[in-house]
Amino acid sequence: MRSGNYRTQHALTAAVIAMAVIAPLVIADAYIHRLMATVVLAAVLAVSMNLVLGYGGLLALGHAGFYGIGAYTAALLSLHLGAPFLVTALAAAAAAALVAWLVARPILHLRGHYFAMAMLAIGEIVVQVAYNWDSVTRGASGLPGISQPDLIVWTAVTHRDNYYLALVLLLVAMLAVRRFVASPLGLGLIAARDDDQGAASVGIGVAQTRTLALALAAGIAGVAGALYAHYITFVSVEPFQLEQTIALLAMVAVGGMGTTWGPVVGAALLTLLPEVLRDFAELRMVIYGALLMLVVWLRPQGLLGRGPSRWGLKLPGRTRPEPSAASDAPALASVVAAPAGSPALDGVATEVATATDVAPARAAPTVLTVPEPAPTGESLLRVEHLTKDFAGLRAVSDVSLEVAPGEIVGLIGPNGAGKSTIINLISGAHRPTSGRIWFNGQDITNSETSRVARAGLVRTFQHIRLFRSLTVRQNVEAAYQVRLGLSLLSVMTRSRRYREAMEEMRVAVDEALALFGLEGVQHQLAGTLSYGDQRRVEIVRALVTQPRLLLLDEPAAGMNEAESAELAQFLREIRQRHSLSIILVEHHLDVVMEVCDRLIVLDHGTVIASGRPDEVVRHPEVLRAYLGGSA
Repeated sequence: MRSGNYRTQHALTAAVIAMAVIAPLVIADAYIHRLMATVVLAAVLAVSMNLVLGYGGLLALGHAGFYGIGAYTAALLSLHLGAPFLVTALAAAAAAALVAWLVARPILHLRGHYFAMAMLAIGEIVVQVAYNWDSVTRGASGLPGISQPDLIVWTAVTHRDNYYLALVLLLVAMLAVRRFVASPLGLGLIAARDDDQGAASVGIGVAQTRTLALALAAGIAGVAGALYAHYITFVSVEPFQLEQTIALLAMVAVGGMGTTWGPVVGAALLTLLPEVLRDFAELRMVIYGALLMLVVWLRPQGLLGRGPSRWGLKLPGRTRPEPSAASDAPALASVVAAPAGSPALDGVATEVATATDVAPARAAPTVLTVPEPAPTGESLLRVEHLTKDFAGLRAVSDVSLEVAPGEIVGLIGPNGAGKSTIINLISGAHRPTSGRIWFNGQDITNSETSRVARAGLVRTFQHIRLFRSLTVRQNVEAAYQVRLGLSLLSVMTRSRRYREAMEEMRVAVDEALALFGLEGVQHQLAGTLSYGDQRRVEIVRALVTQPRLLLLDEPAAGMNEAESAELAQFLREIRQRHSLSIILVEHHLDVVMEVCDRLIVLDHGTVIASGRPDEVVRHPEVLRAYLGGSA
């Protein structure tokens, strides 16, 4: 079934490309050629926007600024140095990508609308620099006299020539985005979009991955700007203002965010529609707006987005997701307001799971082995005098604890005792007010969550945080890929190193899924599983990172008695097979008593008892904390 769908998709893709190549040869109208070139150039920009918006969940309202940086870079090199198009295009891509990389680092900690406003400001800065730096950009007068696109052996002179050049750029841009999204780096990007805290908890560098995606998208937009400058032979600031970004946003949303061809369809529709409505004079924009609203109403996920339409309208071939691929493309509102839970891959991420045509790979390490233990006699984790205040409220007060290699420690206490806060502090989700945290001999106080996870201290959450637009297998792959250390160059070239890494990941993930009985559901979306299976997936996802210490925050929450017993057995198996250290926060005392070597009891943010489980549960302070009064 899957191979048949792939053959159909490839045949349709080949047919569309063939039509795009043949159409200008059949149609001899220069006006049509110019319109086609405009559509394709807009599609290039929409494809780049889709990478950060559709797959990354980032509302980059300054995206047109990168388009402008590319255009001005190409124009200045052409006018002052006489550089040919190939040189100016590469320089434009580098300049736009560099600016994106520089501005991304300080603003990527912002979320939702705050990030959007920061990007809007960056785009406006580009516009104001272009307007006011008269000695370089000539301000509102613009830069005329730019050479036509020169490819050394051929110069694009006619509209048809420039259309073909833009078409090549579009295909290259689509291939680059597809390869990125279908790679482990793309899984990391989508995981961060679905749940950035969950992604960081397994070691995914959220800021680094998003920076890479933003730089790649900006580079593509920069090349598009270079082609625009050489095609028009004139550059002024008007095409690079906020209106252009809004148009790109509409193209991606109407076509389908997080899809391969959606931005192209959206660009074609929104570029051609005003031309079709030219004869309607004053009513043109009213009709245009009404049609857009109708499309958004009928297909809120976009024309090519997966999922049901209103009133039961469906597109052929979109009734069910491909196995091992994400399902619905994210609706615009969910991307802007809350990236968690918005689907994506449009089938391309299946390349991660099916990349079996590889060179002989190095032997994959056993997936759930544990790194070398700490020296004998040393604690794996040491917490010293940890305190955390929230707006004057003390949640944790002077807590000290230690965990030895291979030890399972239960952290218990009544609601509000500070258990989850301590887990958040140890894992890097919160910064302590005072105190120090040492892990494996290193001070990790105030370290980022992803850095803590890569050091071997990995956590799960009280409320399950799976990447819900990804399948079970892709959830595990997203965590495992952190260990591969792939570069953008290897991803784009599909180098031998990349192919070997794909084979390593395939073998390791197969082993992990089989080991914990998840191979039968590996192609289901993670959010569709039962609660117990979702919890199992979250733990397996953590285990494939090869942690030294696993923090489990109420893993039995919401489970029935049978599921709790199964979880206890699951934790015993983990300990027996892999000698992990575990800190278990849990209210189910039967689970705690069965699996823990030692208990630490908290009440009102302080430690009131510590020792063997059978001793601790009879401690007077523990009984008083749980039962009240003088029990």
